[in-house]
Amino acid sequence: MESIRSLWEELGRKAGVCWEKDDDPIRVHRLVISGQKNDTFFDGSVIHQQPLLIEDACKDVLFGQSFPIDGFDWVIGSHESIVMSHEIARKLGARTGFTEMVPETLTVPFVAKTFFQFVRAKFQGVTSTTVDQKMVLRHGVEMGQKVLVVDMVFNKERMRKVIALIEGKGAEVFKNIFVILNQSGMTHLDGRKIIDLINEIPVRY
Repeated sequence: MESIRSLWEELGRKAGVCWEKDDDPIRVHRLVISGQKNDTFFDGSVIHQQPLLIEDACKDVLFGQSFPIDGFDWVIGSHESIVMSHEIARKLGARTGFTEMVPETLTVPFVAKTFFQFVRAKFQGVTSTTVDQKMVLRHGVEMGQKVLVVDMVFNKERMRKVIALIEGKGAEVFKNIFVILNQSGMTHLDGRKIIDLINEIPVRY
């Protein structure tokens, strides 16, 4: 697996899937949600745009792994991993599904980002706003079914929500999580092993 990982890390750089900050003005620092800067960037859309590339990536992340003899009922990923979950489900002969984000009325104090927004909010009497935060699983996962979970770019909180939704339906989530890119530095999530294809920990500052 290590040799496969090394090949994909090199391929990722050549194909423009992964790049690192250097003197090239095109490769600027990447801002992340925390507000920090990231010295590397993974563009999952490059893989999504190339069916043969995503096919090879999914084949290689599964290489050498052992699975239940009776297989899986579902392969499920987040809303950002639809293509990956579909391709792995195709290879394993399972059904595919994904989680979705839907509007949820969550009232929070309104904070104006510009003077114009402040004036308009003052004039209209706006004091709060709503945000979308709820993740749902609409697919027909049933009690006792076996589910493999995947994530294109590993995010621990997103994966915890996906797994919780599946287990909430009484289904059994497999012991390994399959990931294309892992920049978390984690090897396990709540006892489940993370099987990744590209493992690079970025420098954030």
